Amino acid sequence: MSLTSVDSNACLVASVHGEAEEQNSLTLPLPGRDSSSRKPSVASVSADTEQLAPEEESDDDVDDAASETSTVVYGHEPFDTFKHKVYQLASQTFPEASSIQIQRMEGGSNNRVAGITVSPPLPKKYAPKWFKGRLQKLFKCPSYKKAEDYIIRVPRYDGESLERDVAALKVLGSRLSFQFLGWSNELNLEQWKCIAKRVTKLVSKIAAITSPCAGEICLGNLSCKAGSEIQVERFCVPRRGRVLPNFPKPNTWPALPQDPLAFMLEQCERWMELQNIQGECWDYIWNGFAAISKSLHERGWLDGPFALMHGDLLPYNLLVDVRGSKTVDISGILDWDSAIFAPKFMAYRAPLWLWLHADDGGDADEIEWNANLEPTTVRERELKQVFKNVASEEQTKFAFALEAMLARRLFQILKDGVFSSTAIEEAEAIIQEWKELHPEDKIPGDDEEDDPADLFDSDDEAEDE
Repeated sequence: MSLTSVDSNACLVASVHGEAEEQNSLTLPLPGRDSSSRKPSVASVSADTEQLAPEEESDDDVDDAASETSTVVYGHEPFDTFKHKVYQLASQTFPEASSIQIQRMEGGSNNRVAGITVSPPLPKKYAPKWFKGRLQKLFKCPSYKKAEDYIIRVPRYDGESLERDVAALKVLGSRLSFQFLGWSNELNLEQWKCIAKRVTKLVSKIAAITSPCAGEICLGNLSCKAGSEIQVERFCVPRRGRVLPNFPKPNTWPALPQDPLAFMLEQCERWMELQNIQGECWDYIWNGFAAISKSLHERGWLDGPFALMHGDLLPYNLLVDVRGSKTVDISGILDWDSAIFAPKFMAYRAPLWLWLHADDGGDADEIEWNANLEPTTVRERELKQVFKNVASEEQTKFAFALEAMLARRLFQILKDGVFSSTAIEEAEAIIQEWKELHPEDKIPGDDEEDDPADLFDSDDEAEDE
C-alpha cells in the first residue's frame, strides 16, 4: 500500500492505493437536516504510537453499524481497520503533532469521509515556549496554537475525480476566499435561516466567476499558479474513459470561446455524429433539443457568458463555523470535481434541500418541479422565504421558472448523452413537456421532422447567410 497526499488551503486531500488498485482519497461533511444521527465517534491516538485507543460504546453504535454495512456494500474495509490507514497518513503528514484524533463521519455513495484533529507539537520541557504555555495555563489564557481540523474525502471509484477536485480547488480557492473549518451538529431555526442566506449568496458568488468557454475544469490547472486563468476543456463525447475504435475524433479538447446557443447546438451535433457512426441515432431527440435550444435563446434564457457551477452544492459538501445562536458562517466547500462552466440557468438552481424533503413528491434534488410547491411546515416556509428575500431577480427567475427547470434537464443529456432507455424516456419527456409549455414553438418530435440544417443554424449564422 502506498500513500500520497496533497495539502491545499488547509484541506487534506490524499490517495490510498489498495492491493486491488482501488483509488481512495482522504475530507468533514456537513450534517443534513437530522443532524443528531451524524454525531461522529472519536478514536484518540498518540503521536508516539500507532495503537488507537478503544472507542467508548455509545448510542451512536447503531448508526455506526449502519454506516459499516454500507461500506461492506461498496466492497471497502470497515472503519475499525480503515482508521489505522487514516492515522498512518496523518502521522506521516504531521510528524510533529502531539496527538491526532480520527473522527468517523457519514459518507455518501461516491465518497468515504473521516475527520482528523491535529494537536500542535509540545514544546521541550523548560524551553521558553514551555514556560509560556505553563503561564498561559496558570492564568487561563488561550493557548498560542490551537488544534487544527482536517477533512479526509475518499472517492470510492473514480481516482481521476480526486485530481479534478484538487485542480478546481487550486484555481478557484483564491477567488472564493474560503478556509476549511469544523462543524457543529446542532442548529436552531435562526442558525438555519442564516445558512439559507449564506448559501443563496454563495451560489451567486460562485456564478459570478465566468468563462467565455463551456466545459470542465481540466487537469492542466494543476500546473498553474493559483489565481491564473482557468483552463477549460470541452465536455467528453463519448463519455470520459470510453474508447470507440471507429470514432475518429478525440472525446475532448481545449474549449474555445462560443455563445451558449452555439455550444448547445454543437453538443447535439457531436452526439448525433457519434450515434450515426455507431449505427443507431435518435435524430428526433437531438433535433428536438436543437429546436428547444433556439427557443431558449429567443426567450432570453441563454444570455451572457458561461457561469461556474459547483455541481454538488449540498449539505455534505459544506463546512460551517457556528459563531453564535443566530450566526453561522460557511467556511469551506468540498468536492469540486463536478465543477463546470455552463449556461447561467445551470448555475442558479434553487437550493431545494433547505426547504424540501424527499417525501414532498420525490427526491428534492432530482425533481425540481417541487421548487414551486408551498412548503408544508412553518420552518420550511421561513427558509424558502429567506431565499426569496436574498436572491437577486435573475437568481429567482432561474430558480423557479419552468423553462429554466426544463433547460437544466436538457443540459444534463447534452452533457452526458443517451445510453439507456431511461435517458431516452427522459429526453422524450423533456420534448413533450416543452411542447405543452410552449405549443407555439412547434418543436419537432418522434413523428415530426424539420430540416436539420435549419435546426442547427444559430441566429448569427443565419444572418451571415
